Amino acid sequence: MRVRHERSGIHLFDRQSGTHILCDELTPSPELWSVAPRTLSIALSNACDLPCYYCYRQRNTESLTLAFVQQVAKAVDRLETLEVTLGGGEPLLVPYLALLCEWIWKETSLGVSLTTHGHHLTADLLWKLTGHLSSIRFSIDGVEPYYSRIRARPLSRLVEIIRRTADAMPIGINVVVSPGHVGELRRVIELAERLGAFDVLIIPQHDCGRFILSAEEWHQLDLVIHDYDGRVRLAVTEGAARYLQASILPTECAEEFCFAHVSADRRLDTTSYGRGGMRIEDGGLIRDYLLQLRRHERGDLDEGLDRVCG
Repeated sequence: MRVRHERSGIHLFDRQSGTHILCDELTPSPELWSVAPRTLSIALSNACDLPCYYCYRQRNTESLTLAFVQQVAKAVDRLETLEVTLGGGEPLLVPYLALLCEWIWKETSLGVSLTTHGHHLTADLLWKLTGHLSSIRFSIDGVEPYYSRIRARPLSRLVEIIRRTADAMPIGINVVVSPGHVGELRRVIELAERLGAFDVLIIPQHDCGRFILSAEEWHQLDLVIHDYDGRVRLAVTEGAARYLQASILPTECAEEFCFAHVSADRRLDTTSYGRGGMRIEDGGLIRDYLLQLRRHERGDLDEGLDRVCG
């Protein structure tokens, strides 16, 4: 069981089951608060072979080396990060993916999850990944004919891949909700139930962090969430949760350092869509970069980070 000291309390995480337990009746002293995020997202490469029009990745083939990712993973493991999420671009196109997942699982206590469009998940690759991942998240933004129109691949083929994967490990679904297509969310949730997904992460489409759904579309999204009473957990980012009335589980909370992202060109930022951030020259010094990032984002450090830096 992984232990993380936070402002909110003692956070326990089991990477095998994905279970999070927050003991908020126990308050660690500020000097013990972790300086690293709960989750570190890593874009292994910007390369992708699908033409999704709303994707905000940089359109180049920048990629991280295996040694660099290992260095970063080892460092944040010591800083009480709970898990790393590997993505891109399309991570299944990265040659060292299976080796990396096995290494992180064996050499650290981190949970490891993967976000993918899924079409390159062969039976052989799935076999290599099994036992070295906490979960795999598949991106499905609608059913047919909308899915094929976006992805230029048939959904039926992906469904077969997901069914095979669900027998090996927990699966989740990511849904980008685009203007004019809020109704697709309900259909994807129904599909997620049939596939045995443990959750659906709702991602309203944005332009560099600025949401582009209309007021009426936010209302429609609210209704879909409010009316759902099935067994699949629905989640949404904190930024989107502010636009919703329905009760839903946010994936972030303002008082904690929940998320940071390393881009395929070695830049560290608090979002995965930014074009700024700071260049990481040495992955082993990620603690220093994280402290600089917190200073920049917050204007000044809170009491706990002041003591850590002092």
